Amino acid sequence: MPLSIVILGFNPDPYAYLLFSLGVSMMAMAAVGMGHMAAALLPNPQLCMTLAPLMLGIFLTFAGFLVREDTLLPIFLPLLYLSPYRYTYTGLLIVQWRDIDYISCTYSTDYEDWFDAYNATTSTSGCLTNGYEVLRDYGYNPGDVRFDFWVVVAFFFAVEIIGYLVLWRRGSQRRK
Repeated sequence: MPLSIVILGFNPDPYAYLLFSLGVSMMAMAAVGMGHMAAALLPNPQLCMTLAPLMLGIFLTFAGFLVREDTLLPIFLPLLYLSPYRYTYTGLLIVQWRDIDYISCTYSTDYEDWFDAYNATTSTSGCLTNGYEVLRDYGYNPGDVRFDFWVVVAFFFAVEIIGYLVLWRRGSQRRK
């Protein structure tokens, strides 16, 4: 396990690290699949290079880490559920937090306490105390890791199949 995982404060469990690596690898595969599909669907590379960042930005915006799911307007829910980054983010968030039993935290309601740490009156009443509370706060179920990762795998195969079928159809039309 790389030292950077521990230094960054991620869950140092080797199983959590393997799941984290698997999730990131699957997301990379889905991104490559989206590139293949875009290259097959669009007529030229310039248009592909123009529209791919736009789609990436839309998918990242509605993935859950820039805008929380519970704050989205209903009109944007299809973009939320179509984003493969959402499922990867949800799965990785669950992997990170589900085995965390204790979070040390002090919480202050007094504005001046933020600037005067030595005289602060603090409590833990406003803090999340374990990983399950963090997941509950985000609205995620700790048992959804498999579902989230399988959705990313299914997304990868779906976009690769769409790209293949478009290329196959174009190739068969050119032969005629």
